[in-house]
Amino acid sequence: MNTSTGFDLPVFEKLSDFKIYEEEGPPKGTNYNMVPRGDVIPSIVGYPAPLKIGTQMWAQATICKMIAQCTQSGKSIEAAMDWAESEIEGMLRS
Repeated sequence: MNTSTGFDLPVFEKLSDFKIYEEEGPPKGTNYNMVPRGDVIPSIVGYPAPLKIGTQMWAQATICKMIAQCTQSGKSIEAAMDWAESEIEGMLRS
């Protein structure tokens, strides 16, 4: 963790209490909230999709766009999920 100055996310929750997260700066403590804490649920975009699809989902912000359709465009959750499904099907064809 010290070598990466705290920019590597820990693989296991038990490893999230390294002192580097509190000390790295400027300003001091810059990386403290980068590690999921409290009721935050860590996730990996596209998991458990194959790497080729997960990478495209991340690069095209598919999950963020799906959430925005509900919160910003007023679409239903089902409609947003249908949109995401069609996007992912397109990724599978490419």
